[in-house]
Amino acid sequence: MPRPKKPKIPKPPKPPKLPPINKHKLIERLVEKPSQNIKLWLIKECSILKKLEEKFPLPFLNQLKYSKKWQSLAVLFCDDLMLDLERRYRVYLYVPPTHETITLGEKSGEDLKIEKKKSLREILS
Repeated sequence: MPRPKKPKIPKPPKPPKLPPINKHKLIERLVEKPSQNIKLWLIKECSILKKLEEKFPLPFLNQLKYSKKWQSLAVLFCDDLMLDLERRYRVYLYVPPTHETITLGEKSGEDLKIEKKKSLREILS
């Protein structure tokens, strides 16, 4: 008897290309903007963002949301927040496993009959 062929699973459609990520808007969304020396502040935060990009991709960093704004992106390098970032990144990368569909064919073989031991109540009645 030949083996049944596996059903072909269609490939998911490619996601549309996203527009490029604006790093300055990303920084302004996560960090409080100072009232003076904005250009120096932006240069410093961009360098910190580049260090974060070495560990995490930019699309992941772009989707980060926190309840409050930080003083600087350097805060994210502390132990607790780095662990939180790594946990969020694992969640970001997680892809649920796909379940294989099982196709049932014709039945083969015989049923196995299992006899139960009689209980005391069945013996006495």
